Amino acid sequence: PQNVCPVLQFIVSFCPLLCCALSGECVLPTLGSYYPSNTGKLRREVTMPSTKKCIRGAVWLLPASFAPSPATCLAFSSPAATASTSKTLPAPTKWPVVGTLPDFLSRGGADAMFDVHSSMYRDYGPYYSMSLLGADMAIACDPREYERVYQSEGKYPHGSSQEAPVFLEYHEMRGNEHAGRSMRDGEEWRTWRQKLNPDLFLKSSARSYTPAIASAARGGSAFAPEYADRMDDFVSRMAFDMFCSILFGESPGTVDVDAPEEDVLFVKNTQDAFSLAGIIMTSPQEKVFRSSRYNDFVSSMDKSMDYAKKRTEYFVRKAREQKEIGSTIGTMAPDATSAVEEGEKCPFSSVIDRLVERNEMEDDELAETVGSLLTAGGGTTAHVICRVWVKPSRGT
Repeated sequence: PQNVCPVLQFIVSFCPLLCCALSGECVLPTLGSYYPSNTGKLRREVTMPSTKKCIRGAVWLLPASFAPSPATCLAFSSPAATASTSKTLPAPTKWPVVGTLPDFLSRGGADAMFDVHSSMYRDYGPYYSMSLLGADMAIACDPREYERVYQSEGKYPHGSSQEAPVFLEYHEMRGNEHAGRSMRDGEEWRTWRQKLNPDLFLKSSARSYTPAIASAARGGSAFAPEYADRMDDFVSRMAFDMFCSILFGESPGTVDVDAPEEDVLFVKNTQDAFSLAGIIMTSPQEKVFRSSRYNDFVSSMDKSMDYAKKRTEYFVRKAREQKEIGSTIGTMAPDATSAVEEGEKCPFSSVIDRLVERNEMEDDELAETVGSLLTAGGGTTAHVICRVWVKPSRGT
């Protein structure tokens, strides 16, 4: 809580160090763990314009409005870059062992990251550095620098999921081999990713899904007034419906108040899992001591993954049956957006349809891969939509 006295906050901040000593492993959270859905890692050198120094290490893209301008924050973190960045970039007073942690806590700490970086931006400008318990960071608030970073990530970029180890640990614990590949780097990850590239990561593919997304949004919007006092719930259900329309070719319509209980419970379990994951990543003692929160996280993930796999398996069987009888899987018109605006109908093929058509994955890999995408995609999409809505509601 932000109203706790700074001294007590300072003492509590050392709890992760205690966990390290008790567990025998490093469980210190990184700054990127607070926002795992917007992170990346710099694998090659990037020159900061204000320092002319090359920085190598982890990079976190922090959400917008940390600064009082449209800029967001990009944090470069690397133990090896400590000396050069701390000497050339403005920063608060750095103390032995704890670094700039006292200043970080005085600005609000982990529970007030927006306040921390807004005040840092005001005090030091668009480039500054921080050092939290040995984790040294150079922070840039210039969006033009972000593009340079992502263009320099190399063949095996370090993705956001690797800054959210609680999910990788869960999949490893449950033996979800295929889902685990999506959270690593190297050739193993690249092989997995290439199977999905044509259907999820090409602009033409994204454009082709627009009508399905628009249809789900149009149908769900009619129920918005019934969620006037719980819009976060509406957005979560709407995100799930839109994501299903892409993956499976149809929306389950969970925003409908009479939606099947099984579908609604999936949305709830996914919400709970992501909320608890955020707590666990910023309070690693939850995992070390196997607290009730950690056990609830595992339980929520079990329920979400079980539902997602079963739903995926159903649509995989359906797609294979269509393929066997020679049914042609349709393709979207080149200009799908205009087709929606004009009310035209276009042939449509879902992600499952396309993956089955290319036959690059076995059924178990399809179920686990698409199931994990469904679990992760709904949560992150809902967070982004909520954030888009929060800004105008605050008059900014």
